[in-house]
Amino acid sequence: MKQETAELLADEGGAIRDSYSGRCMYGETTYAVTFESKGDYERALVRSAYELGVRGSEDVEGVLSDLDNLRSDQMGLGIVVY
Repeated sequence: MKQETAELLADEGGAIRDSYSGRCMYGETTYAVTFESKGDYERALVRSAYELGVRGSEDVEGVLSDLDNLRSDQMGLGIVVY
């Protein structure tokens, strides 16, 4: 996930992790955002897409593509998206 995408999601209630290594990443790291529940993540995703449309971005297509291709892992009751 790009830093801009992580910041957009975190603005809607998530917490950024700047060097997350998820499943099948074989030691590679990326930005990730953690949420307390799947519902919190889903709300943040919708709000982020809306905010992106309202305020724009230099790389709208890149951020939308990033949002479209996010992966997630469960963390107990929470969720991490990367």
